[in-house]
Amino acid sequence: MIELIGLTLIIIGSFGLIRMPDVYTRIHASGLISYGIYILILSFGIGSPVILFSKSLILVGILFIVSPAINSLIAHAAHRSKVKHYMSGKK
Repeated sequence: MIELIGLTLIIIGSFGLIRMPDVYTRIHASGLISYGIYILILSFGIGSPVILFSKSLILVGILFIVSPAINSLIAHAAHRSKVKHYMSGKK
């Protein structure tokens, strides 16, 4: 049941990546995908032996640190490349 929640978040985030207009708004959708992956990995680790559960906790911990850093690097690279915001030219 918990796997379905994770998969739902991943699917909704994937639609967000397709539908969002620019890189800055797509970063928010990738955050939703990250939360879905966290839930999915932890749900697979719950029914496992202790060693596999601890490995899944370590993996989620690493992803919890790396994912926001990667999103920040993507936003910084887009800003330095002067990628326009979706609403920058509209009034």
